Amino acid sequence: MFRSEDAGNTWSVVTIATQEPLFGIDFVNGRTGWIVGRKGLVFRTDDAGKTWIKQNTDMEDHLFAVSFLDERQGLAVGNFGVVLRTEDGGATWKSSVLEAMSSASIYGVQMFDGGVAYLVGEYPTWEAELEEDVAATTLSSFFRSADGGVTWERAAMPDTSHLFDLAFEDANAGYVAGTKGLVLRTDDGGATWTRVAADTPFHLVKIRQVGDGFAAVGNAGAAVVSDGGSATSVATGAYFWLSSLDFSSKGRGVLVGHHGLITISEDGGRSWRKP
Repeated sequence: MFRSEDAGNTWSVVTIATQEPLFGIDFVNGRTGWIVGRKGLVFRTDDAGKTWIKQNTDMEDHLFAVSFLDERQGLAVGNFGVVLRTEDGGATWKSSVLEAMSSASIYGVQMFDGGVAYLVGEYPTWEAELEEDVAATTLSSFFRSADGGVTWERAAMPDTSHLFDLAFEDANAGYVAGTKGLVLRTDDGGATWTRVAADTPFHLVKIRQVGDGFAAVGNAGAAVVSDGGSATSVATGAYFWLSSLDFSSKGRGVLVGHHGLITISEDGGRSWRKP
């Protein structure tokens, strides 16, 4: 783990009590956040990431993403359809399995006021195709909850591609990203979707809102940015897997990838430079 106090120009190593890979992170303010990883790992910080305390989940399945509504209510998701829910800041976690994803992985989750939550994953298409009565339109891996993640319902999608991430600005409007440059937008909480043209044939594994549009990255150095319309490719100087990115409200961003890559953007992802 690395931490920066100067907007990403310099980085220092943070000691954390594990040798396992860490996959997802979320902060609810400038001090309190959570990180999740392999073998059910969850850590919490209350000092802006300087120190991390391990929380007990009583599980071994890998966790890929985490989202908190406030300092108490949160969700973590991962392998084999696992969904963890907490209402006390992670002091205790309740585990459940989303049966429709029990042979798959859930990669992204977001929570909103009023109990609304969304998640996306890599639906096991091959498994569903073994059942003759399963229609292709049901092979969606976008799910929504109206009760804070206790129960979930599948949303109909215009594409059966696997989904790797989501980025919603509120409980209604947002994007999902997936295989072969797939980007879809909804303005009604996933009831209907519009395809966004993205100038890449590669999988997009992370997507984030930037201004009125989005930026997304993926394998083979793929990076695209949109101001609300179609997305165009941008150069990052990398030709390998780009793992994640995020932006401040002013459009300053950090992008990370394989081989220890860290790059900085000051214009909403339209250009990137090494710190």
